Amino acid sequence: MRSYALLFMALGFSWVLCGQALNLPRQSPRASVSYTVGLTEVTINYSAPAAKDRKLWGDLLPYGEVWRAGANEATTIEFSTDVMIEGKTLDAGKYAFFLLPRKSGTWTAIFNTKWNQWGAYDYNEEEDALRVEVDVKTDAGKSQERLFYRVTDNGTLDKGVIALAWGTTRVHIDFSVEVKERAMRNIEKNLPTIPEDRQWQAYGQAAEFLMDVEEYDKALGYARKSTQLRNHAWNWWLRAKIEAQTGDYKAAYASAEKAKAFGIANDNNYYKGNKDDIERALEEWKGRM
Repeated sequence: MRSYALLFMALGFSWVLCGQALNLPRQSPRASVSYTVGLTEVTINYSAPAAKDRKLWGDLLPYGEVWRAGANEATTIEFSTDVMIEGKTLDAGKYAFFLLPRKSGTWTAIFNTKWNQWGAYDYNEEEDALRVEVDVKTDAGKSQERLFYRVTDNGTLDKGVIALAWGTTRVHIDFSVEVKERAMRNIEKNLPTIPEDRQWQAYGQAAEFLMDVEEYDKALGYARKSTQLRNHAWNWWLRAKIEAQTGDYKAAYASAEKAKAFGIANDNNYYKGNKDDIERALEEWKGRM
């Protein structure tokens, strides 16, 4: 009986151990990247395998077979708003991300609705939300040891790129987001809720954004409202720049003069930091009046 008792105790101890996760380092460490393009946050979670001098494509990873685009769990990509991937619409949400590599030509990027899966073993094409063809390039001069993702913009508010590098392979996926219309909705919705003592700043911020996206008439309306609420070097200089963009250099000159006057009168640090630009603009616009 004592022997049986010891056996059951040993088995029970083994079951306890099996039910516990061992905290050990992964061969392919977890990694993530998050970046906001316009008003859209893009987040990628993946495991980063190492190349280890292996032949990756056509050997470790066969051509023509769906790849998890990482290691361990399926790589996931999450978009906080609807996006356009290579010109095709993809709804906001979280997706498993796969790649279908080919020996030549484009690869297929796959966004699958079943994001919580291990690798691509349970991959089901019927659960795809989107498939797009993407360009693949080879950087023979530089090998990336560990798989690496990067998300960035193209210097604009509404366009971005998802980039993957492993070995000498580089995959780039272009995407675009709605910015102007979404921002306008935010402005119209939120401006009335701003406390009165900060509304002049909010109107100025709206004007600055609209100037950046070249909506000059709307921008000028918000800039005028800001200067009506409070006199400050910042909002008068902003108004001057917008007026200059519309070709009204007489108004721009007058607004820049007010920016200078209010900046000097209030010993304003903003004016001090922009004094040279304001003086140059005054000289230029004086000749265009």
